[in-house]
Amino acid sequence: MTARTRPATEADEPFLRAVFAHSRDADFAGLAADAALLATILDQQYRAQRAAHGAHHPAARREVIVEGDAPVGSIEVDRDGAGWTVLDFAVLREHRGRGIGTQVLSQLLGRAAEAAAAVDLQVLPWNPAARLYERLGFVVVGGDETRLRLRRDPASVTPA
Repeated sequence: MTARTRPATEADEPFLRAVFAHSRDADFAGLAADAALLATILDQQYRAQRAAHGAHHPAARREVIVEGDAPVGSIEVDRDGAGWTVLDFAVLREHRGRGIGTQVLSQLLGRAAEAAAAVDLQVLPWNPAARLYERLGFVVVGGDETRLRLRRDPASVTPA
């Protein structure tokens, strides 16, 4: 089945919050916190992310990743002229490993190449998605031990 994106709407907010929490649950796996505390922490992080993205990337577009009619993830991209920035990208765990992320990012990279735009993103060095980004032609352009900054220039080799 082919994955695609559609603009996020107000009605998608509960799903987007769930994707945010789901994509970060591994970060809290070792935390012996009760469910209510964890929900509070994730809600605070979600609100902080939304505020930061709104302040620093007001033109960014949030989209829901769908496979068939089912929402399976989300992506947020700031398409600012010659440089596009992927602010957030997540596929629900039960839908990973089936090529959905590759399809969605390949579509995005195709549109970026048509616009002659480089695509930037950040990833945790231990995140398995880092391998996907490397396969798609992203290269490390900076970062530190906690975050890698990656870029794919429009002149890069076409993704596999």
